[in-house]
Amino acid sequence: MDVKANNSIPSSESLLEYERHGFFIIKGLFSIEELQPLINEGLKFSSHQARFSVKDASGNQSHLICWTDLGNDYIGVLPRLERMVSIPKKILN
Repeated sequence: MDVKANNSIPSSESLLEYERHGFFIIKGLFSIEELQPLINEGLKFSSHQARFSVKDASGNQSHLICWTDLGNDYIGVLPRLERMVSIPKKILN
């Protein structure tokens, strides 16, 4: 199934799953080729200037990076793509 060309994303089954569990998974929303730039950017996060660590209740460290502005790089553009925006639009009707 070519999810990029499918206007029924999320499906009615996915919406029911969301109602039941608060989430659903859409497999194949992006191809590995489309995600490769995101993967490459993620590899750079270990040295990101805004990276910091916090401990959870068990003392395990989580590494975080926070920013407030969406840039025009791949990471900033990805959540603004129609393919992504159309999903919460449909959930919220």
